Amino acid sequence: LFRMVIPTPQIFDYDQCLTYFTRSDQEVLFRVINKTISRVINIHEQPVLFEITFDESSGLVVSFPLTEPSKQIREMVKSYIIEWFDLHTTLDEFYSVVKKEPVFARLIQEQYGSRMIRVTDIFEAISW
Repeated sequence: LFRMVIPTPQIFDYDQCLTYFTRSDQEVLFRVINKTISRVINIHEQPVLFEITFDESSGLVVSFPLTEPSKQIREMVKSYIIEWFDLHTTLDEFYSVVKKEPVFARLIQEQYGSRMIRVTDIFEAISW
């Protein structure tokens, strides 16, 4: 079982992300079981299965349960996950500005660490 770790930003809450991922039991593009997200994506016309869990000390832990992918495939999956979880977006400035607004104070506390989970392809957008 091959694994890789994708570091997460300081402002990141995996459980908040899981709220999005578990919003419907009719989801067909990924599965969540025991806080593990399983997904298949096509890379070069080949299906690639990966699973994502979270480790507080290191970040997103990505495993490939069927085969050890090539370095190129691993990098493509890594890029996909970074985009999917919106990990490049820095929320520090947003939080520093918004926390000064009383209207948003409760929302910030309730949703702290949420990320904008992105819809990465048109088929996914249309199917929802």
